[in-house]
Amino acid sequence: MKACDLFIVRHAKSSWSDEFASDFDRPLAKRGKKSLSAITDWLESQHIKPDLLISSPAKRAKQTSEAIIKKLHIPEQNISFDKRLYLAAADTLLEILTEVAHVPSHPESVMLVGHNPGLEELVTLLCADPLPYTEDGKLLTTGNIVQLRFQQSWNDLRPKQGRLINFLRPKELD
Repeated sequence: MKACDLFIVRHAKSSWSDEFASDFDRPLAKRGKKSLSAITDWLESQHIKPDLLISSPAKRAKQTSEAIIKKLHIPEQNISFDKRLYLAAADTLLEILTEVAHVPSHPESVMLVGHNPGLEELVTLLCADPLPYTEDGKLLTTGNIVQLRFQQSWNDLRPKQGRLINFLRPKELD
């Protein structure tokens, strides 16, 4: 069995400038757009191109995904905007990953673009290795990319079975 790679991406920094916008409709902040350039450049430099990208359709996650899609030239048929990812808990995210096993193209690499706290719960649940928390106890800050590698199929993911391959915070790229 081939290894499968899971890329977990928390959306870039969002804006709170429009006090009347719903949480779902909050766009990226100027700082978020700037960090996206560093994030997508890093993904390209590492030759990372997921077989399948699944994103929350919330505006900030969608804008993050669209920048990744454009930079990495991900074909439309390999992209899914799934409303279940919007503020999803880890169990919902696992359910979505289990469904990947039934995708006809049999993707070996999947990128999830979404939100905390669910993404952080997922990383903590699946990762077997020590995780790099910040000094103030945070794990996934905005724009983080985590790459976990599994030796089992998508429908067989179990807690603490993922190996930490990459953990990137955009501010580390400055």
